[in-house]
Amino acid sequence: MQGTRGAELAAGLNRDRITNIFQKGTDAGIDSYSGLFDNGHHKSTGMGEWLKAQRVTEVFVCGLATDYCVKFTALDAAKMAFKTHLIADASRGVNLLPDDAKNAIEEMKLWHASSTARHLVGRRRAHPLHRGQSGKL
Repeated sequence: MQGTRGAELAAGLNRDRITNIFQKGTDAGIDSYSGLFDNGHHKSTGMGEWLKAQRVTEVFVCGLATDYCVKFTALDAAKMAFKTHLIADASRGVNLLPDDAKNAIEEMKLWHASSTARHLVGRRRAHPLHRGQSGKL
């Protein structure tokens, strides 16, 4: 929650390379699962535009929760034409229903998001999955 200690960056986090912090959920009238837009796509967080201005073409998404924030951030990134990767082993679902996280991953696959493991991110070995292609995301 904004304004609480839980919303602060971790004390031990090296902040030397942090140039911007993008806020989401700033309108109490609408949810904001995505890191890029509110749920109605009425308001952008500015992160997608900033990444484009920096000539970023590829993003890696992970966190809590696979079936909400991670999913909507990955879908919005893919819709904004970023090559999008899910770091599956650094993500966990809420799973209000038993298959929610699994279904979220399947939906991300439909938008051409790929999956990679944390140890492969630095090696650029993630491969996009396309519709009809078998593979585990």
